Amino acid sequence: MMISRAGAKNLQRGAGIAAVLLVFALLSGCASGGGGLFGSRDKKPAKVVKKNCPSIATLSQASGITVFVPGAKQALENIRYDALIAKAALDCKVTGNQVVAEFGMSGRISLGPKGAPGKKILPLFAALTLKDKDVRNKIFRKTDVTVKPGRRNADFIEVIKDFTFTLGPGKKPTDYEVLVGFDLSPAQLQYNQRNR
Repeated sequence: MMISRAGAKNLQRGAGIAAVLLVFALLSGCASGGGGLFGSRDKKPAKVVKKNCPSIATLSQASGITVFVPGAKQALENIRYDALIAKAALDCKVTGNQVVAEFGMSGRISLGPKGAPGKKILPLFAALTLKDKDVRNKIFRKTDVTVKPGRRNADFIEVIKDFTFTLGPGKKPTDYEVLVGFDLSPAQLQYNQRNR
């Protein structure tokens, strides 16, 4: 199979984002001592900014998600699992007023007292904003992560490719920011506001 030069560049760029996130995931796994609600949360998610690209950051109140046993009180003993976005990275290509961004998030899921190994589905979002202003575009994704039998946690990586937008009049790519986080229910958001 032949791969064009443009295709090869796209493969290299995608591999680059995945490699950066993998290094972040490995480093956060080594340093976190378990992460999530059942480990340390002292460190804030880091920003990674590529020159001449929009910045990327994790929305603090959406950086984690806690899932409880359905119908149970929101209490520590009823937690099925807890997940945290630890890192985000972004790369982009700018042609005229068109920006094609590729970005990703990495983090960890930890089982709670009522949790069991198996496949979990994490709801994620990304929002393009003019810094400190309105949301210009928002996308939603679900990523699968599997906690293997005998384990209490697992790492995840989600990469979003070809996130394209047009620069506004007089705007530069660096005037924009991509905010990422978990797509939370109102109850999950309230829990985060009280506990994170």
